[in-house]
Amino acid sequence: EHSCTRYIGKPPLPPLTTTRRMKSIPINAFFITLLFSPSIADRAAFSSKVNQRIKQTTTHPENGQVAGTTFGNGQTAISSSSSSVSLKNNNYIQQPIILRDNHHHQQQQQKTKQQQQSSTTFLSAKNQNAEESKSSSTATITKSRKTIIYTAALTLLTMCTAAHFHLLRGPPLDSTSDILLPYSDALIVRDACATITCAILGYILTKVFTIPARDGRLEPRDSRKLIHTLSAPLFMCVGWPLFSNAVDARYFAVLVPLLNALRIVIAGSSDDSDEKELASALSRSGDFKEALGGPFVYVIILSIATILFWRDNLVGVVALSTMAAGDGLADLMGRRFGKNNKWFFSPKKSIAGTIAFFLASTLCSVGLSLWLGNVVGAISIVPTLEMRALIGRIALISAICAFVELLPLGDDNWTVPASAGLLSFLLL
Repeated sequence: EHSCTRYIGKPPLPPLTTTRRMKSIPINAFFITLLFSPSIADRAAFSSKVNQRIKQTTTHPENGQVAGTTFGNGQTAISSSSSSVSLKNNNYIQQPIILRDNHHHQQQQQKTKQQQQSSTTFLSAKNQNAEESKSSSTATITKSRKTIIYTAALTLLTMCTAAHFHLLRGPPLDSTSDILLPYSDALIVRDACATITCAILGYILTKVFTIPARDGRLEPRDSRKLIHTLSAPLFMCVGWPLFSNAVDARYFAVLVPLLNALRIVIAGSSDDSDEKELASALSRSGDFKEALGGPFVYVIILSIATILFWRDNLVGVVALSTMAAGDGLADLMGRRFGKNNKWFFSPKKSIAGTIAFFLASTLCSVGLSLWLGNVVGAISIVPTLEMRALIGRIALISAICAFVELLPLGDDNWTVPASAGLLSFLLL
């Protein structure tokens, strides 16, 4: 009786009393039948073994795996992810053991798969849009570059044609003569090659600073001032000696700043990403439209000084050196070392910036004058001035222009070179 009750999971029956004996006859008859059953002992032993093995068996219903245990008498305990454990003995007894169902896990897998498919679709559409945008941008870049190249080639061809037909003045007969020789073909080729070389060098110079500004390694304001500081002095130092001694070689040279002016106009008024890189690097805040302000005025002043003064005297050299080196380094040094030494009458300007303006303008003007006058021989320095007097007058011009730069008179890109040019014309 004890074994049978333990198998079916009920507590042991209380002792049969006289009062309950009659009521318990059906139950007792059932137990007596089981007691004399030929396999009841085997069933009790089998139940005990199953309970022990279930505690020792670990099932893994995840991923649809089936785990089972086979006993010595041929019965098998089977666990599945979609059903319960069934214990069978012949055709008589079944004891279900409920395990964790993985229906929720399958739903999660299906949901994850759908999300991956939607993410893949989104990325494919995004890559396709990026490729279309890139191809469109490439077409725009090609169109703008073709415009610049065709314009430069046509203008250069026009200059060469004018020089060939003697519409441009050639070199003087000698250094003291006013007689001019015709523009020879050799001089035309030299000036055309010098123009192309200067244009390429100018493009490389801008790329040296625009690429770090685009990648975030250099602030746009710093890249703007570095290009501002180096462009004009390098053009005078390296570019001007490349041209011939023809009087009108200046018209070949002026094509270089005018070509840069065209690039700035395209960058500030179109969607060309390549030229916008230049415009962003030439602006204070990274806004490409700012390139149409100060930088555009800068290249126009450089063009005017090249045409009007060229290498005939020191006026253009001093004016451009003051505008480029003086004003450029004043801003760079002032923002780094002038936070605590502002001028009382000009809070936006610093004493450190003014000192940098004076030193850079003086050194650049004197250095270019000596290089172009004594070394290259491209400029005739006034013979009546000694070197000490020349340096003193250039220093005076730089000091006055540094004071003009402090005054709120307008854009420094034209007030400073205009003041320097006027003073140079009067003092040199």
